[in-house]
Amino acid sequence: MTLERQTFYAKRFARVDTNYVTDITTDDIAVQYINDGVREFSKAVNGIPKEDYLTLVPRFDTRTNWYIRFTITGGANALTATDVAVTTTNRTDTTGATVASDLQATLRTAIGGGANITVTFNTGTTNTWKFTIDTIDGTAITVAAPTRIDAVDGSDIILGKTGTETGAAITFVSDIPTDMAVETDLPADFVEMEFVQWDRIPLDQAPNDIFISPQLFGQPRWYGIRNDKIRVYPTPNSQKLFQIRYRYRPASLSLLGTDTGTECSLPGNYHMGPVFFAAAQLLEEKHETQKSIYFLGRFAQMPTEYKLHEGNQNPTLFPEGEGSTRTWEVNPTSIVR
Repeated sequence: MTLERQTFYAKRFARVDTNYVTDITTDDIAVQYINDGVREFSKAVNGIPKEDYLTLVPRFDTRTNWYIRFTITGGANALTATDVAVTTTNRTDTTGATVASDLQATLRTAIGGGANITVTFNTGTTNTWKFTIDTIDGTAITVAAPTRIDAVDGSDIILGKTGTETGAAITFVSDIPTDMAVETDLPADFVEMEFVQWDRIPLDQAPNDIFISPQLFGQPRWYGIRNDKIRVYPTPNSQKLFQIRYRYRPASLSLLGTDTGTECSLPGNYHMGPVFFAAAQLLEEKHETQKSIYFLGRFAQMPTEYKLHEGNQNPTLFPEGEGSTRTWEVNPTSIVR
């Protein structure tokens, strides 16, 4: 049922518009109460189930005392063994692209004028979630742990490995960084998680402390929620089907703009719930208390019906044939006024 129809029925039940013609002021009030009814219904059932598919995004924390020792042979980007800072600015929860840009800048500074070495973070299908250091015209590149005593070894944290690569116009491709976290934002309407699946395998929820320093790769077994974000652990080496089922609270609608024809976000059999709630509030404003109580009672039945029906979808909760299967039909002529 659209918002426009819900508004029509709420006003008709409350007899606030005898001729059933549009009245902007009354409509606005009715819509406010319909939105209130949707929220009250959602609260009563602890949110409405909803499914979504998410895409993980690698995130990094970097610090100015993290260093990597580079040696580059040949070409315009030649560099004798030098400890190079990962970044000149402390970063928290930043992207791989930003880490790559920071490291590229410090490498070019260390090499000096004319340096055109590049560092990129790969998010495509090739070398996914790995850094690529392109020497452009170098013949060898060596990545090692730093030697300065005040440095944290960033070679493993950021590049996931050390070693030497040789050849014409050589590039160095990292492993997946050991301290990389993969996460994504939860949906804006998220209230509570019901289940999480990675590559169609259910994940268990884990305490957030296991995500402090990931350093473990493989098939994810757990998920964690913090600051409106969801992470998985161990860190996967590529994106797979990432599905969640959660409970949400619908957003408010307005008769202004495009919401007029928007369908009610509650399950179809319960679209009349917010209508009954709105009618009750409108009648209360008219001091028609008994009629208001009647419609509030009609509204209060619906969350209970919904929870019984939802439980009946699980045969372990209700034997077949039991439970509520009631459907709600809109028939204004049957409403007692």
